[in-house]
Parts: sequence; C-alpha cells; structure tokens
Amino acid sequence: METNFWLKRKALKVLTKLGLTNYLFFRKHNKIYSKDRINNILKTGFVSNPIRVKWELTMLCNLNCIMCHQKERRKNIFKELKTDQIKKIVDNLYAAGIKKILLKGGEIFVRKDIFRILDYIQYKGFKINIITNGTFINKDFAAKLNNYKNIEVITFSLDGLRVHHDKIRNVGGVFDKTIEAIKLTKEKNFFVNIACVLQKDNLKDIRGLVDLSISLGVDLVTFTMEMFYTNDEIEKSKSIMGNDIYTYVSKNREYPFSYDELTNLIKYFKDKSKKSGVYIHLWPPILRKYPESFYYNKLRDKKINLICDTFFEVNLNEKGEIFICPFIKKSFGNLLNQELRNIWNSGEIRKSRKKIFENNLIPTCERCCKLDFY
Repeated sequence: METNFWLKRKALKVLTKLGLTNYLFFRKHNKIYSKDRINNILKTGFVSNPIRVKWELTMLCNLNCIMCHQKERRKNIFKELKTDQIKKIVDNLYAAGIKKILLKGGEIFVRKDIFRILDYIQYKGFKINIITNGTFINKDFAAKLNNYKNIEVITFSLDGLRVHHDKIRNVGGVFDKTIEAIKLTKEKNFFVNIACVLQKDNLKDIRGLVDLSISLGVDLVTFTMEMFYTNDEIEKSKSIMGNDIYTYVSKNREYPFSYDELTNLIKYFKDKSKKSGVYIHLWPPILRKYPESFYYNKLRDKKINLICDTFFEVNLNEKGEIFICPFIKKSFGNLLNQELRNIWNSGEIRKSRKKIFENNLIPTCERCCKLDFY
C-alpha cells in the first residue's frame, strides 16, 4: 500500500471518530456533480473523459446468492474472454487515460488466469479495487495478492452472520471461508471493506455483523438497500428509452422494514462509526438528504434532481461491451474492436445520456443502490 493511501486511511478513521464523514461525502459529491458537468449533460449528453472503470470481469461464480441480479445473464451462453483479449482491453483503457479499475464478477477469482491479468494491470500502472466473496482466499492466495501494491481496496460480500449468510449464498460453509479471508488480508494490511445487502433474511443479524466487522479490524462497512422495481416502472422506463432497454434487478418486492426502522438503523450506523472509528454507512447516497422520499418512492413526485455516478465511470461487462449503467441492458460498443475514446462521447451514447437526464433518470432508477442528487 502506497504512503498516500495509508494517510487517507488514517484520515478516514480520524474524521469518522469526529463524526465528520458527511464532510467527506459532500466534498466529493460537489466535485463530481459540478454545475458545469450537469449542464453539459443536459445540453449535449457530453461527459468529460472518465478515469475509472467498473469491470465485470466474469459472470462465472461459485455461489448462488438468492438476490443476485446476474442469474438471468448466466443463462445466456457465452464464452469467457481469453487472457490476450483481456490484455487488449487493458491496453485500450490505458490509451484512453483510465487510472483506476474496479474488478468484480461474478467472482473474479474463479478465473484461472486471474494472476496473469493482475500482473498485466499492475504492469500498466492502474490502481485497482477488488470485489470478492472471499472463498478462494487462503494463506497462499493472500500471499500472492500481497505482491500487488496497486490494490487499494478489497471488498468482501458478507450478508449476515453464519446461518443467514450461508442461506443467502445457497452454499454451506462459506461464511467461515469469508471470515478467514478477511483476517488474512487484514494481516497483509490491505484496506478492507465489508459489503452487505439489507434484506429480509439478514435484518436480525445487522447489529451483530457490525460488531463482528469492528472486531475484525476492517476499515469500512457498506450496507446497501436491496434493489427492486414494479411492472409499472418497467413499462414507464420502456416508454422513455425503448423496448430494448430493461433492467436485471429483482421485480415486485418491498422493503422488509418500516421507515422508522430504517431511520433507527441509520442513526445506529452513525453512532457506531463515531465510537469505533470504522466508517459504517448505508447506500444509496441519496439517503443522506432525502431518506423519507427515497423509502416511499416519492423522489420524482417531489421533483428532486436525480443523478448517478455511473454517468461518469465506464461500465464494462464480461464480453468487453460498454454500458451507461450495469443495470440497463444497452451496449454502445465493444472494446475488443473499438477505442473507448471513440465510444465514450459518440452520438448514440450522448443521445441516451441526454434522454435519461431530461427525464430526471428513469423510473427503474428510483431504488438503485447508486442513486444520488444534485
């Protein structure tokens, strides 16, 4: 870990204990959603060159999580990209000026060539974040990961304590494997984030999971509201974007807790953060300012200006295709045969961005885990 990132980690802990994490959030928030940037998208659909990529490196996974939005995609027959094709895409990203790559799946460590991929990404000078279920990380695996000084964050998916986590994963024994992986990466001084989706099956575990996370010495705990939408929202979104646009996330559900329970949970996270110095927060970001409107799905009714940071990042799937959003199935090109620089502000993608913005996003965005405001 580089000195600069180590200092950021120390600063996060200090500001968390002082209760100043909102300062960090709004500082970044105001920078990302500057008035000039917003006006550019509204007028022309233009977005300045991105510096970060979210790359779904594979759809393969060794688990079968009940809430996973990728199950439908796994039904499609496709071939994994070969190592040389991955390297070609990495070269494409480098030429476009990308600085950071977030690697996620599926489960990225399913790939047998993952260390050759990581070698090449490090060789090209990228910083990387990794999202994993942790089940592949044993002592030897952690030692190999320690060779990559460009890894900034490792995020582990942990959706409850032992019984509920394994139930949600549909595989027994994985909770213990993930806990062991967290311990091993912390021993190597990695910056560790635990990510958990709030759902009916794990609500009773949340406070215990927070205490466990703190005891493990992690740096960050990120809870996320589960995503869902109604058939009416699907149809309204299609009327805006066309029938070829639809999302993959779960349909026709509701939150398994009341609004009062939600606000109590937010307060609990803040209090625990200040006491422990571990930054515990809840996504989407819009909850920081409009929790009630978000919970009751009244954001658009109240004409709150909506936005999402995926507009400013490259979303890349396992085939090398570029999307505006990982939850909207509309490809704008493929990095195996097109330059990212030529796709990013092409006429087609600018037109789609502009249309989404003119409609204050689309109805299926309203419960997104990335939803934000400006």
